[in-house]
Amino acid sequence: MKIGIPKEIKNGETRVSLLPKAVASLTQQGHQVYVQKGAGHLIGISDEDYQKKGARLLPSLEKIYEKSQLIVKVKEPQKQEYKYFRENLKIFGFFHLAANPYLKKQLLKTKITALAYETLQNKKGETPLLKPMSQIAGRLSISLGDRFLQSHEGGKGLLLSSLGKTPGANVLVLGGGNVGQAAAELAYAMGAKVKILDLYPQKLKNWSKTFKKIKIFRSSPSQIKKQLTKSDLVIGAVHQAGKKTSRLITR
Repeated sequence: MKIGIPKEIKNGETRVSLLPKAVASLTQQGHQVYVQKGAGHLIGISDEDYQKKGARLLPSLEKIYEKSQLIVKVKEPQKQEYKYFRENLKIFGFFHLAANPYLKKQLLKTKITALAYETLQNKKGETPLLKPMSQIAGRLSISLGDRFLQSHEGGKGLLLSSLGKTPGANVLVLGGGNVGQAAAELAYAMGAKVKILDLYPQKLKNWSKTFKKIKIFRSSPSQIKKQLTKSDLVIGAVHQAGKKTSRLITR
């Protein structure tokens, strides 16, 4: 198969879809891998790193789409890429189509095969390609929350972590999935007082076994309102597969 790795063009996106070691694995299996020049520069991977592993460099996004049967991306195709869509082309990447109906229409119109990382499940019903991104997001939420609790950032002037006999901040996590779990684990490890709200009893049961000192509640509009008034930092971690996330906090 001819596989293309384009340079990401979404604003703020610095990642690249495949590392050189993955390219080496593919080329050893007989596939041809094309990499757009500069695709890995923002994370410290040179064009030569890819060439050494068997990739062929191409100068532009247009050439990557033209030569490839399968495009492997990180983020969803941007509007500049729609003109390269064609029937029988396959694109592998994050799509999040619930928030982008126009992209969905373009994919249907051109009869592309779109393989969305966030929807692919294993036999247990888990989403292994989405999980690591969710874990990163959960941890980053605590890191950023800690920053914005500082007074010079407009916050209360609180440390998220405890200090001696001084307790840490009150952290409320809405949703007990991969994002919520990663956020709660880090906040708890830092010494914050953590509460989790979730709809599903089995998740709540599993949480209570793992974290003895984290307070867990079944989510409801009244419970959310009650806990918001007692919280210093709130992490929104609710995910609804294939849908826009419900608005849980109205103001």
